[in-house]
Amino acid sequence: MCRILSMGRDRHLMNVRSVLLRHYGHTVEEAYAADDALQLLTSKVIDLILICHSITPRDRKALMLKLKEKTRPLPVIALIAREGESYANCLNVENSPAALLEAIRSATAEPRESRTASQIPVRNTQLPGASTSSKS
Repeated sequence: MCRILSMGRDRHLMNVRSVLLRHYGHTVEEAYAADDALQLLTSKVIDLILICHSITPRDRKALMLKLKEKTRPLPVIALIAREGESYANCLNVENSPAALLEAIRSATAEPRESRTASQIPVRNTQLPGASTSSKS
């Protein structure tokens, strides 16, 4: 599966999201600020970065700048809280478990060097038993 760096400020949301991702076989490293995320990027092997909507624009920018220095490109998924919201150089995904899991599957389906985030298709899919109105 995938080694994910999950960055967010809301510990409850991060915990729930990490439980979900681990349930589906992913390894999750959690960071609550840009400095923590940057340290994990240099000390751990990471396949994908997940940025929660709770991250400040300053921390998001610091992380994205640091990513440019990495020797290999990493897919970045940004969870979006409001319709119409989007971030450059990220795969922008609605904040739902089904959309997140589908985005991870899509982002990791082919070698990372062959696709950019803007080329990764994302479908809205429903997990069995999941409500369409619930958000994580």
